[in-house]
Parts: sequence; structure tokens; C-alpha cells
Amino acid sequence: MAVVKQRAYITIHDKSTQNFSNNGLAILQPTVCRITEVLNGTYELYLEHPIIENDPRVNHIKVDNIIKADGQLFRIREANRKLSQNGDKILTAKALHIWYDLADRYISEYNIDAWAPYWFIENMAYHVSAEVDLEYMRLYNF
Repeated sequence: MAVVKQRAYITIHDKSTQNFSNNGLAILQPTVCRITEVLNGTYELYLEHPIIENDPRVNHIKVDNIIKADGQLFRIREANRKLSQNGDKILTAKALHIWYDLADRYISEYNIDAWAPYWFIENMAYHVSAEVDLEYMRLYNF
């Protein structure tokens, strides 16, 4: 019997999950799963999953849940139901790499002289403010 490594399949996790070493809410079986990575650009996932009657997996494909594919984490930003060309019902999802979660957060001044990248990432969470109103910052040129 062949052993399938976890990196070889696609899992979906709850938005509040912190441990991604397990199968999460479900193992997905999409008909299309495309990851687009552009150097210094976008890093996103597009997924099409068939909607099968009495299959609870599609209930987990919703905005803010996390998809683990190819060893990377992607947060779902958009999920829609549609009909395929042959009339089957499918659920489409568009997701951005989890790193984009920090894109709309204000990061206070942080000195990383002589710090390894690992320690920067580990300690950056303490310097990211979730309470900052970005529109306010734009208006007053912060």
C-alpha cells in the first residue's frame, strides 16, 4: 500500500486554526486547483469543487477559512456557486496566501539589526496593531 504524504492532498481548516499538521475540517477533492505565484507579485489559489448531494465538504469552503495546498496556506477571500459547462453544480473559491493577512495592518517601527529572519517573523506579531484604522492613517498621512 502506498503512503500519501500530506503535502500531496488539499485540506481545509477553520479560520481560527493554529495547528495545520492534521487534516483539518476535511480533505478536499477539487476538479481544479491552480496556484499562481508571481515573483514580487501575487500568490493566490483558485479552486473548483463539485457540489455533491449530502457531501459536507462544500459547507466548509467559505470566506475566511484556510486551504492548505502544496504545503502552503491560503485564506479564502471569495466563494461562489455556479454551473459548469456540462450542467454540474460547482463551488469556486479564490484565496490569497496567508501572508497577505498582514497587508492591511499597520506595523509599528521595528528594529531588526542582527536578527535572523526567523526571529523577525516570530516577534513581529507583537508590533502589528489590529486596532489601527487604516483610512484614518491615509487621511492624516501616517
